[in-house]
Amino acid sequence: MTAKLPTPSPDTDTPYGRIYATVRQIPYGQVATYGQIARLVGRCSARMVGYAMAGLAFDSDVLWHRVINHRGRISPRAGIGSELRRQRLEEEGVLFDQDGRIDLGKYRGEGRESGYGRP
Repeated sequence: MTAKLPTPSPDTDTPYGRIYATVRQIPYGQVATYGQIARLVGRCSARMVGYAMAGLAFDSDVLWHRVINHRGRISPRAGIGSELRRQRLEEEGVLFDQDGRIDLGKYRGEGRESGYGRP
């Protein structure tokens, strides 16, 4: 039996809906961590944010490529997801170091202070 994957929902009354609404607000050229999104959304975990991102189609309007792990790295995603995520971030001007990390001090938005947060 195949698990049903979540779909982006405009319903901010559901945890996934709040996650998607928050991720959609991450500004161009910035990133947020799974844990940061979880704290902004409230009453969810970084793992739940990861599950929500993993269930999205690559062409989703949810800016899944802007969500990275707390070490500044891209978390693996099936298929071409990791390469596509890096490509999209680089197109936005986000730079990676030689070890594949993003400088969170430079590119991580601060949530509400950066114009996004709880929907």
